[in-house]
Amino acid sequence: MRISSPPQATGPDVVTVGVDHEAEERGRVRETQRLRLIARDGGLLIDADELVSSQRLEGGKEDEKGKKDKEKGKKEGDG
Repeated sequence: MRISSPPQATGPDVVTVGVDHEAEERGRVRETQRLRLIARDGGLLIDADELVSSQRLEGGKEDEKGKKDKEKGKKEGDG
């Protein structure tokens, strides 16, 4: 998992952040999440997490497999 868009304050106790990660069934995914924060013991904790958007990125596991299958087919058909 990596941050694709750094946290930005969108309200007094809310931030929005973008993350990229691998989803088992979908390959690489980019999500935008809205986090509600609370202050506790001198730090901030995530109180709620809402998925704002999600999109599949090129080059995920399924895309790589499909690419390899196509290349294999070309090699078998060349000879």
